[in-house]
Amino acid sequence: MAPNWRFISLVLIFILPLGVTFVSRDAATEPSSVEVICELGTITTSLPDYHANNHIVLPVYLANNGYNDSIAGFTLWVRSTWPELLRFRADSTVNDVVYAKFDTVGTRSGGFEFFDARIQDALHGQVKISAICEKNRVPPIVKPIPPGSGVLMNLIMETTEADSVCDNMPILTVRLQFDKSITSFSNPASQTIGCIYVLKVDTVYGCCTSWNSDFTVCLRYAPPDSMCIIERLWCDSIDPERRVLIDGSNTFICGPPCQCGDANGDAAIDISDAVFLISFIFSGGQAPGTCGGYSYGFGDANGDGGVDISDAVYLIGFIFSGGQAPHCQ
Repeated sequence: MAPNWRFISLVLIFILPLGVTFVSRDAATEPSSVEVICELGTITTSLPDYHANNHIVLPVYLANNGYNDSIAGFTLWVRSTWPELLRFRADSTVNDVVYAKFDTVGTRSGGFEFFDARIQDALHGQVKISAICEKNRVPPIVKPIPPGSGVLMNLIMETTEADSVCDNMPILTVRLQFDKSITSFSNPASQTIGCIYVLKVDTVYGCCTSWNSDFTVCLRYAPPDSMCIIERLWCDSIDPERRVLIDGSNTFICGPPCQCGDANGDAAIDISDAVFLISFIFSGGQAPGTCGGYSYGFGDANGDGGVDISDAVYLIGFIFSGGQAPHCQ
């Protein structure tokens, strides 16, 4: 037993100073300003014709300008406060696990290698997204997100009962919230950004007794059957002043049914609507009406989301050649 106790004494001599040195270094560089701001979008969804919408894009914004921390991974937990009306859209189901639909094209996480987006409840009102820039590849190919700001990713949502949304009120807002106890971001050193670290004493077997200069590589391990008393830094909590999470919302706007193609609003679709559009496009004439927040909705005969000469041509084809009837976006 004597050799083991002498060994423990040596570990206390060498390990504890290293722990103190590490804590001092961490305290010296610890920022006092905001490191990460993550914000859910505040968006508006129009429901022309009182139709359901199964592709509502909720942007998630990320700004990591406050400190020199790149983002190598993150976990988001987002909930809808009214999932009976607005929920996260399912993408697929595998072994009873429902995966959520999302989009990262053109976003700050677009190059990330690993995503896991799971819907957490039967109403599809909560989603958890975990992402890592790359999975244990050496040398690294996918780079972490550098300091900057922009859209981190887009979550895809849908209405469940548009009639219920629009029945009693023309405008209705559903709040979208982060679960602040779960949402987190990590840097390339796998440290939680904004974390408040505390020093705790622990006992382990076969610990490291000698490290390299930056404490990333163990140079010598203790024998496997030898107990070591060490000090470790543990993430105790997140400083809300260093990691800021801002909730969002979606506001539904219900409007009168759109009769797309009825450009002049006379409740009929005929050649006068094509003439009306040509006057608007080329002569600065009166604009087609807006319905349900859908700008120029009455003039969008071909349902492409805009109003131009193609809509007039579309109407002429419908009126004189038996073409497809006008339809909304």
